[in-house]
Amino acid sequence: MEATAYFDKFADEQFAKDSAGALGGLLAAELIATGIGGMTVPGIGYTIPRNSGIDQAVGGASVIVGSEAAPIKGRMKRHAQVGGAIAIGHGIAERFGVVDQLNTAVAGAAGGN
Repeated sequence: MEATAYFDKFADEQFAKDSAGALGGLLAAELIATGIGGMTVPGIGYTIPRNSGIDQAVGGASVIVGSEAAPIKGRMKRHAQVGGAIAIGHGIAERFGVVDQLNTAVAGAAGGN
C-alpha cells in the first residue's frame, strides 16, 4: 500500500469532528484550570495552587459535568467529555511528578542533562 493512502484519515469528515470535540473539551478544561488556579475555595479556605495538577483535574471534571448538562448530544458530548478526562489524566500525572520524570527520561535518552 502506498504511504499516501494512510493519510486519508485526515480527510475523513467524521474523524475531524470527533477530534475537534475532544480537543475542544481539553482546551475548555485548560481554560477553566487557568481561571481557577490561585483561587481560594469559599467556605473551605483551600487555595488551588497554579500548575499543580489539581487545577487541571478540576477543569476536566467541570467539562465532563458541564457537557452532561449542556444542550449537546451524542458523539460530540462524548468526545468533549473525553477531552475533559484527558485533562484529568494530565493533571494527575503532573501532580504526582510523572510529567517531570518523563521529561528527565527523554532528556537523558537524548543525551541531555
